[in-house]
Amino acid sequence: MPSSELKNRDYISWSAYNLYKKSPEEYKRIYIDEGEQYVSLEMEFGKNFAEGMENGSDDIEIEAARILLPNYPKAEYEIVEVYKGVKLKGRLDLFNPRKKIIGEIKTGKTKWSQIMADKHGQLKFYNLLCLAKYGVMAKEINLYWFETEDCGNGVKLNGNHRVFKIKHSISDLLIFFNDLKRVNEKILKLRKKYGY
Repeated sequence: MPSSELKNRDYISWSAYNLYKKSPEEYKRIYIDEGEQYVSLEMEFGKNFAEGMENGSDDIEIEAARILLPNYPKAEYEIVEVYKGVKLKGRLDLFNPRKKIIGEIKTGKTKWSQIMADKHGQLKFYNLLCLAKYGVMAKEINLYWFETEDCGNGVKLNGNHRVFKIKHSISDLLIFFNDLKRVNEKILKLRKKYGY
């Protein structure tokens, strides 16, 4: 029997969309069968990093990273909106609602480039949320990347970081939305098939 949280899920999130795009079978395992999601050391570090950025940390490297980030009025800012008949839900790492500035934090060993940042669908999803809620696209989107490295039995920051400025056109968002809508329709069919 599905949990009430999954059964009542009437929206699409970035993580659900992205997982379905990568593997419909894995989407089913996590969102329908309620299987455990694999959590790597890097994912665990990213979660701890996000908590430290929001609430402070005893880790001197995370505190140093906090100092590098500009101040945003909202952290972990949730937006739930309907855009052209599709209910979207997202949690922006950093957001300035008045100025419409989105900040996304990434950690990891994979070196980010401007091309990767420009193509990253999560930022298009968040910009779509901004458009749905406020009627305008984000005025500015910043991706803050902090590089990590393995250290014994864990992961740590290595001091390298970059900021990528991202711009989307309305065409970028509409092309992304068309794919999002198509994937959402497939997800809804799958959910219906299993009684959700």
